[in-house]
Amino acid sequence: MNEVINGIFNRRSIRAYKPISVEQEKLDIILQAALCGPTAMNRQQTHFAVLRGKTLDRFIEAMGMLASDGRLPFRANEQGTFRPHYDAPVLIIASEDRNNPLGYADCSCALENMFIAATALGLGSCWINCPHPTCDYPEVRKVLTEIGVPEENMVYGSAAIGYADAGPREIERKPDRVIWTE
Repeated sequence: MNEVINGIFNRRSIRAYKPISVEQEKLDIILQAALCGPTAMNRQQTHFAVLRGKTLDRFIEAMGMLASDGRLPFRANEQGTFRPHYDAPVLIIASEDRNNPLGYADCSCALENMFIAATALGLGSCWINCPHPTCDYPEVRKVLTEIGVPEENMVYGSAAIGYADAGPREIERKPDRVIWTE
């Protein structure tokens, strides 16, 4: 089977990561794949922020404050910590000008390209959605602004990237989701 199709069929959300850094070369390829995603009217306005190390920790901590005081419906894990990115060593945030009515679609296409590229490179990935509803809270916006995400941008999704600490689980696809017409 074609390698691209194989990558699409084998992509799975990974929710456990090894504490190993991801090589810069692999991140560069993943980001190039994101930049190749289609955008409405070829605007190419999707912005990406790559968070690692202390910056990633600050961002997760800012979101965690919102969860701990009940402002958001997210919760801590069994160990009592807020780790929505499953401790992946990299979180790539996709954002777009909030005035672009199709910004969510542009970000979604870019994120899917990242997930497929990560799979092809032997990495795990997972869509992390909680930055979307948190991006306009002052605690989170402060960190986003510090790392260079434009103030006018809405975060539409993010990708946790790293080396999987466990194999992907098999997924049974739900039936009756395709309608054929002539």
